[in-house]
Amino acid sequence: MCSVSVDLFEIREIRPGRNSKDFERFKDGRDKHNENTCFTIFYGSQFVLNTLSLGADSAEEAQKWLIGLELLREETLAAPTPVLIESWLRKQMYSVNQTKTNSLSVKELKSLLPMLNYKAPSSRALKDRLQEVGVKKDRLDFEQFHKFYNLMMFEQNEILDEFKREACSFILGNTDKQDASAVLLHDFQRFLIYDQKEPWANDLTQVRELMTIFIDDTMRKTNDPEFTVSEFLSFLFSKENSVWDEKFSEINNLDMNNPLSHYWISSSHNTYLTGDQIRSESSTEAYVRCLRLGCRCVELDCWEGPGEPIIYHGWTRTTKIKFEDVVKAINEHAFVTTDFPLILSIEEHCPIEQQRQMARIFKEVFGDKLLSEPVEHMAEQLPSPTQLKGKIILKHKKLNVEGGVTTRDFRRGQKQGDLEIWDPVDQRWNRHYCVISDDKLYYAEEYEEEEEDPRKYQELHCVEPWFHGRMKEGRLMAEQLIHDYCAETGGQDGTFLVRQSDRYVHDFTLSFWRSGRVQHCRIRSGSEGGHTYFFLTSNLHFPSVFSLIQHYRENPLRCQDFELRLTEAVPSPDPHLHERWFYSNLSRGQAEDYLLRIPRDGAFLIRQREGELDSYAITFRGDGKVKHCRIQKEGNVYLLGTTTEFESLVELVNYFKKKPLYRKIKLRYPVTPELVERFSTNENCSSIYMETYVKPNEIEPSLPQNTVRALYSYQAKRPDELSFTKGALIHNVSKEIDGW
Repeated sequence: MCSVSVDLFEIREIRPGRNSKDFERFKDGRDKHNENTCFTIFYGSQFVLNTLSLGADSAEEAQKWLIGLELLREETLAAPTPVLIESWLRKQMYSVNQTKTNSLSVKELKSLLPMLNYKAPSSRALKDRLQEVGVKKDRLDFEQFHKFYNLMMFEQNEILDEFKREACSFILGNTDKQDASAVLLHDFQRFLIYDQKEPWANDLTQVRELMTIFIDDTMRKTNDPEFTVSEFLSFLFSKENSVWDEKFSEINNLDMNNPLSHYWISSSHNTYLTGDQIRSESSTEAYVRCLRLGCRCVELDCWEGPGEPIIYHGWTRTTKIKFEDVVKAINEHAFVTTDFPLILSIEEHCPIEQQRQMARIFKEVFGDKLLSEPVEHMAEQLPSPTQLKGKIILKHKKLNVEGGVTTRDFRRGQKQGDLEIWDPVDQRWNRHYCVISDDKLYYAEEYEEEEEDPRKYQELHCVEPWFHGRMKEGRLMAEQLIHDYCAETGGQDGTFLVRQSDRYVHDFTLSFWRSGRVQHCRIRSGSEGGHTYFFLTSNLHFPSVFSLIQHYRENPLRCQDFELRLTEAVPSPDPHLHERWFYSNLSRGQAEDYLLRIPRDGAFLIRQREGELDSYAITFRGDGKVKHCRIQKEGNVYLLGTTTEFESLVELVNYFKKKPLYRKIKLRYPVTPELVERFSTNENCSSIYMETYVKPNEIEPSLPQNTVRALYSYQAKRPDELSFTKGALIHNVSKEIDGW
């Protein structure tokens, strides 16, 4: 048996059913409780809550617990500020008081001060404060501790100067000592009416009742009460003096019939995160909490995952969760708190194929809840929250092509399909999504992969910060890196890195920190049915090293001697040194010469600037010209421009492969020595490069020519058209603003 105490002030939610992972521990059948006899208490003071999962003997008993606990929670929330402060102070006092008596020593008080976010100016100042509240023999009772708290809280009381001005509704006397002046009943009433503009304060009875809440001494709770200075200050900073008018906390259904754009919408950014935006965990529970707290717009950052979409904060060390798990959690809790519409803000980073998976999952999980058709086809404004009750709305970019200053909607194009375009740099046909509309062919700049190659998922670990590749003196170097990292960060158990095995060609080694030392585990590989798998324990296989590590970051690794979950990743030092696009000894002129040979925008390389150890430059082609951007290393980050920071050059390159670096130019073609050698056969490099100065009779530079393959047969209908058969190669095709 074990006892757990839960502070009523820290209960955030009581949720019926088997809604926590605690119940998963009893999947072996030892837990005989049904869904309707179970409930979970979520409690704590941080965003990540603790859980206490309970099972009753019957559904009726569980319901009594649910009702009783909810009443206690609501009563606690409604408690006046002085009651809340007193309860909190007692909890803090008991947390450091080893004897559990109703007092604490000065030594215990000093250990408590950092928890109260207070630092005494000097030992003498602290001693003076203790004498002021009547402390003798180095021990405080609770009343003295409470007075000390008030002195500490209102030590900087410049606000009291406002009540010494003639313009104020009443004048305070001596405020140097907290109990030397008083705020009388009628003074306080005038303050509420004329300064606070509270119309209810005309009723003297209500004013009297409010004052008695904040008066500590029962003997002073009379028909003619008066505040001490500290009591008056307690009121000023209390929830009872909140600027928010509570009448607006209740939703009036009659006011919910205006267009959706007329309302402030309770929204969440990076909803999936349980902590900071760099290293914290992503969790479906974060969505559940937001929805049950009444949030009506949540964000999904969707990224390409191993075989299915995932959600995490891109290009950071936050953990990843499955897109489908998030959608299922949203579906279950979307309308528990309110029926008003829920908006899903989609930040899209997935390729077309996984976007199709996302669409399928949305339809299958949400069903009729998903808003897929206009509420009113001929409407001139957005529908109202009332019209959208029970509906889930997707906020996502539509497929569009920009032409001039207008944006076209191609959802109702005459024909949609795939277009293959020959890439002379990669020397392959790339498939692009295309639409025929208004007798013109439009295609997406991004190309789709021909087929899903399962081997690419086995290489996902290569771009992760925790993967260090093949290390010189692997075991010793790994131990040194982890030791140094833990010395800098505090040495959290589970801090880890992964490297290629020193002894086994296809295997890897997991090195991690536990109990003050580095340990190593071999990640073995095997093959079955032509597919490679990886494992730490023979009973649990994974399709990739990436998925194995993700699993043990979310679930503990259980061994005979210990149980451990992987936490912080030790980043690889200078991973760019292993990349073929990086040059440590290349001048600006040589870099421009290399780029002039590659006839495509998006070709790039990164070089170390001559004579500057922590300075780099990215050289790339954009708009047919060679351009440079400076990258400065400051501490452990790489700064591009003045504000954009990356933890490595590899992270920078991966980011700008998906996001434009300059205008609409993304990094597409790494300029490797092999690529330069292949294109060096072109003797006239300047013919590839767009001329800087145009001739007088040349209005526009000539457009690049393409070769395309026809996916359909076409019979010319006009004299200026071309007939061709399916599969025919068509040369000298130009892409213009309004089509081909």
